[in-house]
Amino acid sequence: MSWRSDWSSGSRRVSQFLEPKSSSHGVAAAIGVIVRGTLALPHSVKKDVKAAFFAEGSDAEDAKAAGADVISRILNNHGLMPNPKQGSVTKDVMKAVKDAKAGHTKFRMDKTSILHVPLGKMSFPEDALRENVGAFMNALLLAKPAGLKKTSKYAGYVNAFHLCSTMGKGYPVSIQSLSRAADHYTKLQLK
Repeated sequence: MSWRSDWSSGSRRVSQFLEPKSSSHGVAAAIGVIVRGTLALPHSVKKDVKAAFFAEGSDAEDAKAAGADVISRILNNHGLMPNPKQGSVTKDVMKAVKDAKAGHTKFRMDKTSILHVPLGKMSFPEDALRENVGAFMNALLLAKPAGLKKTSKYAGYVNAFHLCSTMGKGYPVSIQSLSRAADHYTKLQLK
């Protein structure tokens, strides 16, 4: 039997040693190339999200109708400038506000080539964690550089994947079980 487990048994092992609501599930993925992206988790980890939108005229009205909490005409100097690479500059006002309210999670590699992403709370049911893991794997595949060989979805791209708690030990998870979780998430999105 392989020393790598499927994601659900790894999740149970992480949960076994922690208080249910005091910590969160996260992943640490070793990636072979530089990658960054955003994803909207089906079951958000974030609490209340406030959406601010900078626009004038009809765009400001569209943002208000979509549920933006703050509408402004000027930007401040707090280092929060919009960035097209992060999806914060757009012409689709309604989608941008809905995505912001959904609690998008940004991911990018640290200097040791590891992605650290929170995917759920310890109190989440297993199905919710499975959907979040699948959404992350889909976002990771979308962020995959075009220059990588297409021999496999993950070959040469995801070198290792560990499921862990906020301050706990990480448990290795097989790439095959992650691929199944991503396929399950895709099927749910097609319904």
